[in-house]
Formats: sequence, structure tokens, C-alpha cells
Amino acid sequence: MIAPAVLLLARPDLAGLYHLRDRVAELAATMGDPALERSPVAVVVRTKTGSAAKDAVAQVRQMLEAAGSPVPVAGVFADDPAGVAMLRVGQPTARLLASDLMRSGQSLAQTLQSWWPQLVQPDAAPSPQGGRTAAPRAARWRRGMWSSSHAPLPAAASADGV
Repeated sequence: MIAPAVLLLARPDLAGLYHLRDRVAELAATMGDPALERSPVAVVVRTKTGSAAKDAVAQVRQMLEAAGSPVPVAGVFADDPAGVAMLRVGQPTARLLASDLMRSGQSLAQTLQSWWPQLVQPDAAPSPQGGRTAAPRAARWRRGMWSSSHAPLPAAASADGV
């Protein structure tokens, strides 16, 4: 199965931008298809939220434009150590659900779903053989926790080795 999307996770520092520029060029050349409405490659910026996030996204977009890359920035994934610590405990609390980590993840998921609906409705996407792909088992949400029958999340490529 061919992935409908590849996400590059990048930090907006000098080293992160340098690595991102190289990876984006490679992936855009490998996966690019002029027949597609949108590039299957997108960048996710890992940074603090608020004005720092806006500045980081602008910096990454500027670098991508300067490099002549058609790859868009999908959004921000919050660098939120407190949110990660709460998530590791495994108990969904109101505080966890209101954390920058979870809010940024939700916003990012909504953007990705709008860009690539086949990520959540794989049976709507044609398979390479011309038929329809089979839908994976649906994820179930029980009392705030994913059940053990959920489908695995796709791995995100990291431009900065994280």
C-alpha cells in the first residue's frame, strides 16, 4: 500500500531547517505527482505554542518558498513536556485534554483529514489495482481511552531525527 501522505516533523532552529530542506527536496522529488491536487508531503513544526508557533511556521514557510518547494506546512505539534508526562500516565483528564499537546494534535489531525480524507476513510480511496481499498478495523473510544482493537497510527518521518 502506498502512503497517501508523509509528514516531516521539524524544529524551527538552524539545524532543523537545514535537515528539513534536504528531506523535503528528496521526498517531493520521489513522491511528487503533478496529477495530484496536493503534494503528498507536508511539514509539521514542533515548537512552543502561541506567538512562537506563528513565528516558527512563518520561518519554515519562508524557507520552503525560498527553496522552491511545493510542500505545505500542515501545522504545529506543541513541544509540551507537561502534556507528554500526563499522556504517559495513561489517564485522560480535563487538564490533559486541555493541554497544548492535545490541542495542537487535534488541530493538526483536522487539517490532515481535510487535506487527505482517505487517511480516515481509506475505503473511499482507489487502490493501485483500480478497485477500492478495504477499510481497517475502526478505532473505538471507550471511557476516554483507545481500545486494544484500534488500528496502529502511521509513523511520521522526522526531519530532525526526533
